[in-house]
Amino acid sequence: LSGDLFERLGVPALDDPVWEDVRASSVKVVDFGLAKLLEVGDRKVAPLTRAGVVAGTAHYVSPEQVRGQKTDYRSDLYSAGILLYRLLTGATPFQGASATEVAIKHLTEPVPTLPPPLDAHEINAVIQRATAKRPEDRYVSAGDMRWATRCALDPSAKERRPLMITPPPIRRPTALTRFKRWLKS
Repeated sequence: LSGDLFERLGVPALDDPVWEDVRASSVKVVDFGLAKLLEVGDRKVAPLTRAGVVAGTAHYVSPEQVRGQKTDYRSDLYSAGILLYRLLTGATPFQGASATEVAIKHLTEPVPTLPPPLDAHEINAVIQRATAKRPEDRYVSAGDMRWATRCALDPSAKERRPLMITPPPIRRPTALTRFKRWLKS
């Protein structure tokens, strides 16, 4: 991110003293659904993220995780939207006296818009779509969310969207084709 982008969003420059604690912090390892399958040696261990099990930090958990329903990449997009909110505001959107209270807010309350001066910025729409309560209302893929975020932060990026060309499939000769070639030789 360039200094210009920070300036446009009203975020203090990286050398600002407000970032002292961040620079002094240690690295955190986060799981956004990465624990789908765990293998230990030659045996498979039950996944940590599955239907009927609520695993995760209450501040980042998706509504379907709270309900103990099946999760997929869209739960990760929800958590990424919450993380984006926190990166821009310094706080998670839902606060409560307990993890249960926070989890209930994920089920019942929409994620609030960003505070001024970011409240009128396009990044709000990205966060709102990523944190939609119904998984089918979220982004189709992480790539789509990434592109929407890039366009919100840099409107000129819309003209530079890369053209995706899918190459034709590689056609391998069938057994019959190979047999016919062998007969001709």
